[in-house]
Amino acid sequence: MPVALVTGASRGIGRAIAAEFTAQGWRVLTPARTELDLARPDSIREWAAALEEPKLDALVHSAGVNWPKPLAEITDEIWDATFQTNLRAFRQLLQAVLPRLDGGRILALSSILGIVTRANRSAYSATKAAVNAFVRTLAVELGPRGILANTLCPGYIDTDLTRQNNSSEQLAAIAATIPLGRLGTPEEMARVAVWLCSEQNSYLTGQSIVADGGFTCL
Repeated sequence: MPVALVTGASRGIGRAIAAEFTAQGWRVLTPARTELDLARPDSIREWAAALEEPKLDALVHSAGVNWPKPLAEITDEIWDATFQTNLRAFRQLLQAVLPRLDGGRILALSSILGIVTRANRSAYSATKAAVNAFVRTLAVELGPRGILANTLCPGYIDTDLTRQNNSSEQLAAIAATIPLGRLGTPEEMARVAVWLCSEQNSYLTGQSIVADGGFTCL
């Protein structure tokens, strides 16, 4: 039975990904924040050192934070916390479990805001653009070990975080600009994510897969 490690699996897209892996016959590790606190590098090291799994078939970094702020209101604390969870923790966790991943799959949940952007998202967009670039390098560096690495860049998905950061009026306006006329669902993203991590994907690596209902085509 293949084994996947999924961060950020307590809600939203991460929870849907974990559920889809399970439905496809995978065993899924979904450490809670009390076990693996991505805001603390020491927690990442301790969790990885205690991990008893000899082999991982997929690492999915779905955890992420987003505090929309205009530039004038972004503090060092907000900037650093965003980079820690969205980018540094991914690198720290990957380094810790890499010996168990030979021939496996790496997937980071990025965002269309790492490709395009909007006001008040500078910290978030910067981290997601960096994740895209980091994963392209991973594909080159780890390809000789049979490891495939990609990012999934969702558009506007109907999650608690999306509703937290956008009013109902803003969401209606966004939906009107999406060619498919609606927000995506976590389950739609999960199906793409699990395929990217499966043996069915044997050659696609180093890519940022945009799943946005056509939003960035306009």
